[in-house]
Amino acid sequence: MNLLKSSGLTFIATAIRLSVAFVINKMVSVFVGPAGLAILGQFQNLLQISLVCSTGAINTGVVKYISENKSDVIKKRKIIETSIVISMLASLFCAIFLYVFSLDIAIYIFNKDEYEYVIKTLSFTIFFFSLNQLVISILNGEREILLLTKVNILQSIVSLLLSITLIKLYSIEGALLALSVNQSLVFFLIVSVAYKRIIKHFNILKLSCDKEVLLQLVKFSMMAITTAIVSPVVLIWIRGYITDTISEDYAGYWQAIYFFSSTYLMLITTSLSTYFLPKLSSCKLNKEINDEIKNGLKLVLPGLIITSIFIYLLKDLIIVTLFSEDFMEISGMFKYQLFGDVFKIISWFFSYLMLAKSITKVYIFCEIFFSITLCMLMKVFIDCSGLIGASMAYTVNYFIYMIATIYLTKEYWKRNV
Repeated sequence: MNLLKSSGLTFIATAIRLSVAFVINKMVSVFVGPAGLAILGQFQNLLQISLVCSTGAINTGVVKYISENKSDVIKKRKIIETSIVISMLASLFCAIFLYVFSLDIAIYIFNKDEYEYVIKTLSFTIFFFSLNQLVISILNGEREILLLTKVNILQSIVSLLLSITLIKLYSIEGALLALSVNQSLVFFLIVSVAYKRIIKHFNILKLSCDKEVLLQLVKFSMMAITTAIVSPVVLIWIRGYITDTISEDYAGYWQAIYFFSSTYLMLITTSLSTYFLPKLSSCKLNKEINDEIKNGLKLVLPGLIITSIFIYLLKDLIIVTLFSEDFMEISGMFKYQLFGDVFKIISWFFSYLMLAKSITKVYIFCEIFFSITLCMLMKVFIDCSGLIGASMAYTVNYFIYMIATIYLTKEYWKRNV
């Protein structure tokens, strides 16, 4: 399956998923306001961290190694069995941690203890999150794009119906509960859809953990876990800093602009990652890798720039449509945020090459270093310019990050190819 067809199918599933996310955020914006959106953002980031911990951060590695060993049935089976064992154990430890420290987590994330029960609910459902993500990673590695698209659409439909119902009944608490439990319902749908392709070939009581595969996945997970934990931790800090220095409503405004930015970019990154990670992992020659990156940039950049221009021209309409008139405060942030988005996407191609080729030290350095610089720039710009400074800091940080990833990737390739 080529880039265009693969990206097209994934684009459909991602567009549906993101439409659902916009509906949920719209409901929270209207019924609860900016402060509610900030709370939702905090919990979504906690969910990201929990999901990474509950899977052992191996899912990207599963995609890579299954793709590389697609024709080796024995090795592929070892990869899948080992990944199932890791996911089950990791989700158990994560569940115990969430339950035991639910009160402390609630106070740190929400600055209040009334949502402790939401954290405890998540501790009972995180197992399903973990296995769902593993099945999706296996399908991706197998290049089962059509089946993967069906699974993602099913997830979106369940999430939408559950969220609408609970938000109408319980407001912001309903939104948090929907995020906590939707994967439990989705799990049984995924089992039914993916049963013949994956699940029926494995006996849960006879799974083995291959030491060689385990070491490969653990090495790869170091990179994945860095991104998946550092990024939401930084976002939690940013919202907390804005809340402390300005107000909780302004933290909600930042959540709105960041949510919109990350969500429309996800249409691009999710569609491409479904194709690029397996493809780059299988490329052996330097020319093949260069061609894939050049083709990707040629496909994405013109459309991204045109889209950014239209978004800027229609920004006020977008704010009212996706959120409410209460969020017009973010109108002036768009021009900075959109520049930052373009820089972020360009750097994405090179950082993803690091992931695909296990350039571990360079990748981890970039993720941690530029997360720290983002926090520092946020503090400086917010203190000087208020809320709009957050988008300025975002743009400056990703411009420097883009230059660094291009340079470091090229230098690594000169020494190792």
